Amino acid sequence: MVQQDISTRANSGGGHTQLTNSTVGYGRDHGYSADVLAGGGSIVLFGAAGLGKSFFAEAITTELRARGLAPLKIRGSRYTQSTQLGALQAAYGSAVTGDATSTPSVGPAQLLQWARTQSGAQRPIIAVDDAQLLDPLSAELLTRLAEDRAISLLLTASPAMVRSMDAQAAQTFQYLTTLWVQGGAHRVDLEPLSRAEAKEFLAVMAPEVTFDTATRLSLFIRSAGSPLLLRELASEAVKHRLPLEDREITASTVLSPVDRIQHLLSDQLAALSPTQLNGLAVLGRLSTVPHALCLAVLSATDVRALLDRGFLRRENTGRPREGDDVVVVHAVYAEAAVALGDPEAVDALADTLAEAILARYSGVRSLTDVECLLISESWASAADLAQQSERWGHSTVADVLGGAARHLNRTGHNGAAEALARRATTSAPSVTGFIELSVAVAARKDFGRALDVLAEAADTLSDPREAVQLVRWWAALANRQAVSPYELETLAERAASWFPGVCAVEGEIELVRLAVLNRGLNRALVAETAAGIALRQELAPLVRARALAIAALEYSLLGNSTSAVELTRRLVSLMEEMPTSLTTVDDADERISSIVFLAITAVHRVTGATFGDLDAELEQRIERQLRTKNYYNLGVLALAAGYINAQRGHLETARAEHEAAVIRFRRHDPEGNLAWSEALFAVATAETGMVQEALLVAREAVVSARELGDHLWTKYLIDHQRAEITPREYDDDAQSGGEDAPTGGTAGVMQASRLYGRFVAGEDAGSLVVAMEAAAAGLDLPPIRAAVRHIRAVADGSPADLDEVAAQFAELGDFGHARVASEDAARLHKEQGDRPAALLSRIRASAYSERAQGMSATVPSPVPQTEPLTARENEIAVLAARGLSNRAIARDLFLSVRTVESHLYQARIKLGSVSRRDLGAALRSASRL
Repeated sequence: MVQQDISTRANSGGGHTQLTNSTVGYGRDHGYSADVLAGGGSIVLFGAAGLGKSFFAEAITTELRARGLAPLKIRGSRYTQSTQLGALQAAYGSAVTGDATSTPSVGPAQLLQWARTQSGAQRPIIAVDDAQLLDPLSAELLTRLAEDRAISLLLTASPAMVRSMDAQAAQTFQYLTTLWVQGGAHRVDLEPLSRAEAKEFLAVMAPEVTFDTATRLSLFIRSAGSPLLLRELASEAVKHRLPLEDREITASTVLSPVDRIQHLLSDQLAALSPTQLNGLAVLGRLSTVPHALCLAVLSATDVRALLDRGFLRRENTGRPREGDDVVVVHAVYAEAAVALGDPEAVDALADTLAEAILARYSGVRSLTDVECLLISESWASAADLAQQSERWGHSTVADVLGGAARHLNRTGHNGAAEALARRATTSAPSVTGFIELSVAVAARKDFGRALDVLAEAADTLSDPREAVQLVRWWAALANRQAVSPYELETLAERAASWFPGVCAVEGEIELVRLAVLNRGLNRALVAETAAGIALRQELAPLVRARALAIAALEYSLLGNSTSAVELTRRLVSLMEEMPTSLTTVDDADERISSIVFLAITAVHRVTGATFGDLDAELEQRIERQLRTKNYYNLGVLALAAGYINAQRGHLETARAEHEAAVIRFRRHDPEGNLAWSEALFAVATAETGMVQEALLVAREAVVSARELGDHLWTKYLIDHQRAEITPREYDDDAQSGGEDAPTGGTAGVMQASRLYGRFVAGEDAGSLVVAMEAAAAGLDLPPIRAAVRHIRAVADGSPADLDEVAAQFAELGDFGHARVASEDAARLHKEQGDRPAALLSRIRASAYSERAQGMSATVPSPVPQTEPLTARENEIAVLAARGLSNRAIARDLFLSVRTVESHLYQARIKLGSVSRRDLGAALRSASRL
């Protein structure tokens, strides 16, 4: 906010208020800035290009107009800068400057009189946008009148743009500076949008779009907080309906921005010298660059110029990296520089930068994958790599080629990754090269060949760390494929012979054996065994963390919330104690860390327990993946975001997150996660009421699952997601609570969840309560206990119990179902004649709805009918819309309850899967189609 202590002093003999000092303020409080101008003060608004000075100034003038004040608007430009009074002439013509054919001659008195006539105010308000582009005479006249308090002046200016301009521009800028330095105006420095401000900006600009977390953060990072760039980048994301990083599918280096953004940036980039422009283009290939490497391609003066103009910025980490400060490159400006620069000069600088990286860091620290890609591109023309191996060493060449292939795999360039990995395994065989070749082959769904490649990798093992990497990927690749338990056991036995007695390798082998147990789908045995592995202190922390994650998740799915929550809390503590918990050692560790975090959010989803600030940790993890361009992990983290939002009732956001995960796994999915993510997306779509759309996604999940081969996991996946979407087809035997009804364990958890989903969708509580209580018997899951109470309270007609159920859901953070329970309570209170209690419950429901970010989205707007309602379906739907229960409808129409339920279910599907509560609106809408 503009600082509230901007000081004004008493009136002087001249009859106006004098400012004895100026205060520098920050932020975007347009209301307070309007107060300053309306009170006779002036404001000089400084900010770098793209920070939204014009937007902010327009918000101030809009506020002034709402108060009955009419600011006069002037705009500086390059075309009027060299013309005396050019901006005034361009805005108002000869009305202020006289005959355009003669040299204009205007003094302060004439300008003031004109302004008073135009505005009708004794003390006019004049707003000047891009004031640094005024001619010196206009700047002098306006600032003199502002200093005398004859006018109120609002000026916007970009200081960085005038540093390399001519003497006239420098004189204009001197007038602007003097105005606030000597106390004639307040100075406000606009800073980049914060994350919270950027989120609000996106919500206002694109209210119809739900951005997934990674896309929203990508927009923020790439815009560097510039409202102008944020607007244009968001427009592109909305237009293409793809995560923003998908643009990198078509190129391994930096891309040119779209024409609209290119045009917006051209003025700022025009101020750069050719050397600075080409240097910015090549530095953009690395995104983050040690300062010493910047000096390898640019002079210190050029680097400072790029920093001053905001094209580069120093990383605010609080600590140097290997004794060298880190510089972050503004990605969008770097992309524009590629388009405007000299390709040959950029390539030459890239070769120089690659040489500098090897000379400075080879053998000192691990090269980043992006650095490896840059280096490998500089070696691309070599017929073989013998010369590079002789110069830098065989291991360095192997690391460079493997790291470059890994980066190409992570960004979805699997064809290029495979070609590079094959070159690596031929010229410099290494475990890393074979693994990346296997990843690229698996991404083409050639899983058998991907496993064969790993057999070759075992022959190049040289140390335990390589063995750990090999076993990890081998197990990950086999986890979702049609690999028999015997083959996994064989892998474990073979790996045990590589480095006997090494705990790091032994831990990975234990997890392979755990995967063998998991093939039997015996959750209790898997949970117990995993918990035992986690107790072995001699094993590596990441091994124990993965074992804890498996155990906690299995216990939650068994309905044992107490054990699941206890193990998850131990898991969170272990991750916090690990020195690399936020900056993991390598790509494999980062992937595992992301999967462990996903398990934590899954337990949160099932149990309702909280484990620290999951939102903040999610954003930290996503931002790290975006900065390192590790886009594969974004799919895993999108699933985690979906779990977090679904637990809180943010169902539309959860659906957007799951959709983003599907998009990312469709691009790059060597581990076979696509079928799983599509199944979750189908369920999330069904939860928002779009059952028909969910069934289409479910069919895609079936196809993807069958591509993995035929084994128990595939069958479980298909049956589970179908049952979640169309529970009626799977629950007929269980709904009456008969002998075949599942009770306790995983079957009970699944059954209880489906029954509650049917209840929320509008089915009669009386027909579900017995089956629900039977399915939940023995389950120790607070969300399911609350769901049982919800159905029972509605069946018993107890609004007081429903108020307690709503509070119980709210304590769990599930505000969506808290809203539903409060609405049910309000309805029953009203039916029983207790209007004050009904009003209170409705107020609570409204508050819960706001906290749930509009879970009303679970009732989407009706879609055009693909098939009209039958007469019976319409009759039953109308009665249900009037509030009659299924039993009451059956009694009135002389039908069975089962028949009523069947007709009502079909009617809801045809109306767009609306809930029972919104049948009336859906019927009215359908009648107009």
